[in-house]
Amino acid sequence: MILLNIMFGLSQSLPYIIFMNIGTLLGLSIGIYGFYKFEDILNYFKVDNKPKTIIKYIAAILLFLSCLSFKSLSCIIAIHFALAFIFVDIIGFIYGLIFRNKEENEESLENKKDTKPLKFIPKLQKSGILAITIFLILIISGIYGINHIEETDYYIHSNKINKSYTVLFISDTHYDTIQDTQLFKNEIKNMNNLKPDIVILGGDLVDDGTPEESMKELFSEIKKINSTYGIYYIYGNHDRTMRINSETNESQTAKSNNHDDDLNKTIEENGIKILCDDKIDINKDIILIGREDKGFSADSGRLSSEELLNNVDLSKYIIIADHQPVESEKNTILGADLQVSGHTHGGQIFPLNIIYSLVGTLNYGEYKFGKMSQITSSGVAGWGWPLKNANPCEYVVIHIN
Repeated sequence: MILLNIMFGLSQSLPYIIFMNIGTLLGLSIGIYGFYKFEDILNYFKVDNKPKTIIKYIAAILLFLSCLSFKSLSCIIAIHFALAFIFVDIIGFIYGLIFRNKEENEESLENKKDTKPLKFIPKLQKSGILAITIFLILIISGIYGINHIEETDYYIHSNKINKSYTVLFISDTHYDTIQDTQLFKNEIKNMNNLKPDIVILGGDLVDDGTPEESMKELFSEIKKINSTYGIYYIYGNHDRTMRINSETNESQTAKSNNHDDDLNKTIEENGIKILCDDKIDINKDIILIGREDKGFSADSGRLSSEELLNNVDLSKYIIIADHQPVESEKNTILGADLQVSGHTHGGQIFPLNIIYSLVGTLNYGEYKFGKMSQITSSGVAGWGWPLKNANPCEYVVIHIN
C-alpha cells in the first residue's frame, strides 16, 4: 500500500513535503548517475575536456531539477532515462562477465577473437545508442498508450445462470485530466454495439482535476450506452475529492454519501444507480454487490464482505464490484463468482507493472481464486502523467456464458 500511495500520488494521504523529499533524493541519485553516464559517452566520442565538463554538469543539473516535482512528467521522463541506461549497463555487465570467463578458457588469443559473438554490444553500450533507443521506445509507447483505448474481452462459464450475459466494465477514466475526452466519447458507439446487459462503472471516473462541466458531460455520454439491466456506479478513491468549478475557478469538496452533492445528483439524473455497500438482484439470475472504496485507512467506514454476503442466495451468480482489487480470497470463500476492479492502472508506467506483480498486487488481467475470477482492468486512462506504457488503456467486456 505504501507503494501505491507514493506512485499514484494520493496527496490527501501523503503531505507535500514527503513528495519533495522523494523527488530530491531521486533527483540526486539520477543526477549523479547521469553525470557519470554522460562522461562515459562523451569519452567514447572523444569530446574535448572543456565542453565535456560543461555538458555533463548541465545534464546532471537538469536531471536533478526534473525530479523535484515527483508527480511531474519531467520526473517520469528522467526516471525512464535512468532506467534505460541502467538496463543497458546490466546487459553490458552480463556480456562482459560471460565472455571474460570464456576468454580465460580459450587456448589462444586468435581463437578468442574469432569466436566472440555479438561484438557490437559493448560499442552500443558505451556510445549510449542502445540506451537512448530504449528510452525513446518507452516514451513513444507511453504517448501512444495514453492516446488509444482498446476493448479487452474475457470469457467465463457458469452453471448458475439461465442465459448468457455481457458485462461492460468501465473504470478509471479520470475524465478530462490527462487524456483527450474525445477518445472516450468516440468509444461510446463501440460500447453500444456490444449490446451490454449490465454496465458497471468501477470508480475514479472523475477526480480532483475534473472540471464540473466535464463531470456532467461524462455521465451524459455514459447515459447513451443502452444496457438491458441498467448502469451501476461504485466510488473510487478519487471521485469524492476536490473538484474545480470552471465558472468560479474555485475548488468544491464532494461529500460522500450526500445525495445532494453535485456528483451524486449528476449520476442519478443520468439514470445510473450508485451502489455503495449495496446489492441488487438482476433478472433473478445475478446479484451485483457494489462496494464502498476501501480507501487507505482502516476507518473507511465500509461494511465487511461477511456483512454484505450474509443471507445472499449463493445459487445465483454473485458479482462484486470493488474499485481496488482487494479481499479476493475472502470473497471466493464467501461464495462470490466474479470480482471486477480497477485502480491499479495496470501499473501505468514501466516498470511499476513488474513491481506490483512482484509484491503481490492483483495488477492487471484475470486471476483465479478457487471458483471465483478476479478481473482487474488497467482503466480507460491513466493518472497524473500523460504516459501509459505498462498496459493498455481499456474498457473490459466480460462474456458470462
